[in-house]
Amino acid sequence: KVGETARVEVARLIQGKKLRFSYDEVNADRGHRDKDGNLLVYATLPDGSLLNLQIVSRGISDVDIDYDYQFKSPMLTARDKVEDRVRGLRA
Repeated sequence: KVGETARVEVARLIQGKKLRFSYDEVNADRGHRDKDGNLLVYATLPDGSLLNLQIVSRGISDVDIDYDYQFKSPMLTARDKVEDRVRGLRA
């Protein structure tokens, strides 16, 4: 998902909630930035769930596989489940 559709869906996930942001120390040597220069942070919702993972689970965002990070395995699993659902709809 991209553009306005993605923005609206993420806004619904966080509306009225306070987020806690944190860095992944694995990315410190890159200044906490990805290859495109985007700042890399984890956003945690008040219930303790990871917003980043929810975004991937909903197919709003993809996962960068070029380097390691703390939640890479659950993110890849979530991405794979989305891809399986999409393939199932197309079959």
